[in-house]
Amino acid sequence: MSTGPSIAASRDIGGTSTLIPSKRDKRRTALSERLAELSTNFERDRDHHYLNQVHAMRQDYAAIASADTSGRDLRLLDDSPEGVNYVVTGGMYLGGSGGEGVAVSNIRSGASSVGNVQPGGYYASFVHDVNECMEERDVGMAVLHVGNILHPPL
Repeated sequence: MSTGPSIAASRDIGGTSTLIPSKRDKRRTALSERLAELSTNFERDRDHHYLNQVHAMRQDYAAIASADTSGRDLRLLDDSPEGVNYVVTGGMYLGGSGGEGVAVSNIRSGASSVGNVQPGGYYASFVHDVNECMEERDVGMAVLHVGNILHPPL
């Protein structure tokens, strides 16, 4: 196994040797050029990209702060992609899923996609967790109620 560059040598008709790059060298060169291009693009767009991420996170956190997690209306939060997008970017409904509640304006504005960053990821996870907790609470209440019916307290 040689330790030198992997360039195949060939002979020209005139007797001089020329070096032909191997497939591995071509691939290495292409990857190196691509890495340089990505680094240049990142350096150029870094601040813009991070600002877009911060904006998307602010939209998510504002939606989380305004969510009604009390469960007083005994309805789960709307966790459909359309509902999450509506709450995070456009407006929100109080109570109910699918827009059954009272519509209120939302202070958040902007497009559904900020640059190449999609807002709504944190809010969707939050809504999922809240809905799971509400379902656990409802199951516990139902079990407690059925237990009291079958075995009334003395």
